[in-house]
Amino acid sequence: MWGWRGGAALLSLVTAALIVRGWLRERDTARRAAAAAARLAAEVQAQAGVNAGIARQQVDQAETAQRTAEAAAAAAWRQAEQAEAQAAAARCEADQAQRQADAGAIDAAADAARWRAEAAGAARGLRGHIDRQFALWKLSPAEQEIALLLLKGLSLQEVADVRGTSERTVRQQAAAVYQKAAVANRAELSAWFLEDLLDF
Repeated sequence: MWGWRGGAALLSLVTAALIVRGWLRERDTARRAAAAAARLAAEVQAQAGVNAGIARQQVDQAETAQRTAEAAAAAAWRQAEQAEAQAAAARCEADQAQRQADAGAIDAAADAARWRAEAAGAARGLRGHIDRQFALWKLSPAEQEIALLLLKGLSLQEVADVRGTSERTVRQQAAAVYQKAAVANRAELSAWFLEDLLDF
């Protein structure tokens, strides 16, 4: 019916249709690949944008941290300078206080020396007065020594230890002293000599 010419034409049409269909398939494949590549590129670009934002935030944070560190360092430096100034002032005050203390110590030492000299003179005068009164009471040398130790505040046992005798012997000799001095006890004996000194 078609003859060989018709068959050839039909074959050509079929071949052309197959070629067109193949081309269309390749075009669709290429379009899909291009779309996929475009999507991938968009995703990469979006991720790059996110990464860039994160990087900018990190840079901002680093700059903020650097400014904070610089401010803290400046504050620490100011505090160190203030501390050094305070330490210098404290050293000056300590030196001044030491000089005043030294001057006070010198004055106190001078006062103490003057007092000791005056007290030594007064003590010599008082000791002379005591010795004269002991003589007027006609105390023996042993009784005078016991009376003097009692006036110094020693107990009977301590007087016995100093003299190398018994407490009983010291008690008897002290009673003899009280009798000759016309006093009742150690307190009245001490008061006899101190009464005039304390009468201001």
